[in-house]
Formats: sequence, C-alpha cells, structure tokens
Amino acid sequence: MVYSTFRGLVSQLIQEGIEREEFQPGVNTEAVASVVVGAWDALLLQAWFDPEFDPAQMFKGFLPVLLRGLSQKVS
Repeated sequence: MVYSTFRGLVSQLIQEGIEREEFQPGVNTEAVASVVVGAWDALLLQAWFDPEFDPAQMFKGFLPVLLRGLSQKVS
C-alpha cells in the first residue's frame, strides 16, 4: 500500500506538470512514477547496507536529470 500511495502522488505531480505545460504531453505518468519510486527505494536500500551513503544527496543529483527529461522542449 505504501508503494502504491507514493506512486500515485508522484504520478499526480507529473500530471499536474503536464497540465501546466511544464512537462511533455503524452508522458506515461504511471511508468515514470514507478521508476522514481524504484530509484528512491534502491537508494534507501544502499543506505541500509552502507551507512556513509547519503540517499537524499544522490536523489538531489538525479532530480535535475529527471526534470530535464520531462520538461517541455523549447524550440
């Protein structure tokens, strides 16, 4: 249930970005949300096994790449 709730929230945020024309139309919001949740889960797993690993810092590095990929292309 936690995963489906988190995926739903991420999917909703992406959909709102599409509606505001900030993100590309036609993006499969559920697929992108699943990948984002999976990436976050994997980062937390790494932190579990490596206490020096900072998942928040790694996600901050990943976020700009994700947002550029979703963003409307300026022509």
